[in-house]
Amino acid sequence: MSDDLVEGFRVSDKVRKKVKKEIFRSGKTKKEWLENRVDQLENLHKVKNKPDEKWTMIPSSELEHLHSGYPDHYEFIHQRILEHCLQQDLEITFENLLLDCLYFYNYNDMKYVRYTDEDLEVLVIEHSVGISYSEFTIKLLRKFLDVTDDYKFISSQTHENKIIIKFKSNQLS
Repeated sequence: MSDDLVEGFRVSDKVRKKVKKEIFRSGKTKKEWLENRVDQLENLHKVKNKPDEKWTMIPSSELEHLHSGYPDHYEFIHQRILEHCLQQDLEITFENLLLDCLYFYNYNDMKYVRYTDEDLEVLVIEHSVGISYSEFTIKLLRKFLDVTDDYKFISSQTHENKIIIKFKSNQLS
């Protein structure tokens, strides 16, 4: 027998129709849709700096334009993530700085993979935003590497909708 529980609640016919329409658009089952929405909200909550901080969703093309028009935007995001780590009394390490990014990627259904290739760490991030976002992400991750002593930057590859960054642990040097 499954450990899953049945969850139900009353809604107006108007809300029921909207939810049904949204679930149909997503191409997921009700259960998958609800799990995804709950995960997104949890990830959004994890990257907030203030309790009632407001967020605005924008199209990927606008985000791409923002990053292309403001090449130093990564500095602002870096400061925000540093502040978030300090608020949580976290040590400033590459892993802790990266954690906020991973929540953001989860919230936006971006794919990321981290693996070891011989003595190198490789991080691959796939997104659907564009080249400016890829460049922004590389700058942000390099900044994380520069302000911490955990890893040494080795190389990066920037693509339209993907980045690959390689770094090496300073413990192995």
